[in-house]
Amino acid sequence: MSVPTALILFAMMLGPGGNELLDYVPSQPYWKLKNVIPTADNIAAELMAIKAGDTSKAAQVRKLMALRSLGEMQNASVIPMLQPFADSTEPFVADYARRAIAMAKHEKVPARAALPPPQLANELGLLPVHCSTIVQLSERGDVSADPNTLLAQFPLEPGQDRVALADAFTMRLVDLAERVGNVRVDAITFGLSDDVSPISGYFVASIRGAFDADAMRGAMQTIAGDPRDCDGLPVYHFGPAAAVFVVDSSRLVLISGMHRELLPLSEIAGYVKAHQTSHVTTQALLRMLKTVDMTSPMWGICQVSPAYQQSTFLTDIEALRLTALKDGRGLTLELRARGRTADAAQHAMNAFLDDVTHLQAKLHIASLNSAFVDPLERLMATVRGERNDLVDTLTAAIHSTPPELYRMAMMFDPPVNAVAQRMARATATQPATR
Repeated sequence: MSVPTALILFAMMLGPGGNELLDYVPSQPYWKLKNVIPTADNIAAELMAIKAGDTSKAAQVRKLMALRSLGEMQNASVIPMLQPFADSTEPFVADYARRAIAMAKHEKVPARAALPPPQLANELGLLPVHCSTIVQLSERGDVSADPNTLLAQFPLEPGQDRVALADAFTMRLVDLAERVGNVRVDAITFGLSDDVSPISGYFVASIRGAFDADAMRGAMQTIAGDPRDCDGLPVYHFGPAAAVFVVDSSRLVLISGMHRELLPLSEIAGYVKAHQTSHVTTQALLRMLKTVDMTSPMWGICQVSPAYQQSTFLTDIEALRLTALKDGRGLTLELRARGRTADAAQHAMNAFLDDVTHLQAKLHIASLNSAFVDPLERLMATVRGERNDLVDTLTAAIHSTPPELYRMAMMFDPPVNAVAQRMARATATQPATR
């Protein structure tokens, strides 16, 4: 899965998209990939054929997909078959069975439980001291849009085949799922160091959810090789300056920066071993954290450091606060920036809005050939700015439909985009009809 695709799926997590990997795998393409005709009898046979001692990730994925697919058929006759799985101790199985039973009964699917604010606050504990920017995304437990609806409703461009695109994307997600198992993401907490520059700085992403830690470690080892020791904890190194701690079955920490020797690996390892929950930071950031509503699906704060001031937009800005709130059509974003003077605040807002205008123009040109970037262009078009004395307030809205975002996630994945490009070339070379 490409990084842009992962980021879009994480963004969908804030709205009506799901917060589990399998939430983006449609049923029909999955069973097609497995050469199974998706009738109730066939899927029931697939479910019952999985051996009790089979702990492979392929078997786990097949079981979860079978449970969900039986529920999607909304046939009460499958409830007795589903009922025993509702008390399973296997990861994810009981949840999938209960949701499937609700679907079979034509009842509202129960929402997944969201992390309460105190637990979300505890997620800051693994961030290094020198993080001047903190952003947190969290799933709020809403009922998610199902992948079959996302698939059926995303818009097509001329020459594109919905089935072929779905097959390509499903193959990518299933390949990942059958290596690491299903993955749930409850919250992602980002930290950006205060010394970001072309030669220094780092960011940290602490991911809280549920997954098979051993399978995740195996996947990391396949990609990065054997882990190295960091103060008694194994850490996997990627490329010139990236590393991953698989802490346990509910937490993974990613660190990346300009130089490996500058990554705060020992600091984070110390927090992990101490089960740190309180964030050690500056008094200024602590005051800002007290103003945060942890129930927001996304929030962020930034104490502008001297390194940040090298940016044109931040030269005369002291602090920023970001909030995302759900509305009837999606998410509303608000960014507040406090300037050092009123003139500085106005200058910063003008510079930011100019950059937005230039980016919108580039996205408009890109959308002429790649319509899937339309949601980004529309996001830029909603940006508005207003100054009140020292404070700039910038607002924007993500009002694209979940199917549009799902398509964008697909198209940012290189193999899927390659399939789409072949379709476009084939359409362009077809002889004109007479």
